[in-house]
Amino acid sequence: MQSSIMEDKPAKKPRTDADTTSVFSSLSEFSQGSEVNLLRYKNLVQTFSETYGHAPKFIARAPGRVNLIGEHIDYCGYGVLPMALEQDIAMAVSTNDTPTLTLANVDAKYETKQITIRAYEIEGHSWYNYFLCGFKGVVEEFKISPSCGME
Repeated sequence: MQSSIMEDKPAKKPRTDADTTSVFSSLSEFSQGSEVNLLRYKNLVQTFSETYGHAPKFIARAPGRVNLIGEHIDYCGYGVLPMALEQDIAMAVSTNDTPTLTLANVDAKYETKQITIRAYEIEGHSWYNYFLCGFKGVVEEFKISPSCGME
């Protein structure tokens, strides 16, 4: 039987790939001791599973940040010092055999967006454009042509 990210396993030191990315084997480890975040992540996985009929292949988390005056120069020419926050964006992800990218939010007030991965526009100020900008950046930076869709 395949293990699920929903299983609660004993905490252990996370594996790191190239010393930049932590890889966790359970949501308890992923939530790093925060009961509130553990509930959020479990809800994310449950909502994904109910929406798509299968568990996500992985979940990813990007912490929020603020820039204090200091470390590097921002786009306006001022020195800033980035600092991570507890607030974050978490994504449940799975690939599919279509050329479609489906972006859904656990909060029903935000519309679900489906786009083709080969031809899309980033217009306006919709919530899903944050993901599309990152997706476009990866595609352009690594000069790749996406061959499968994602949910």
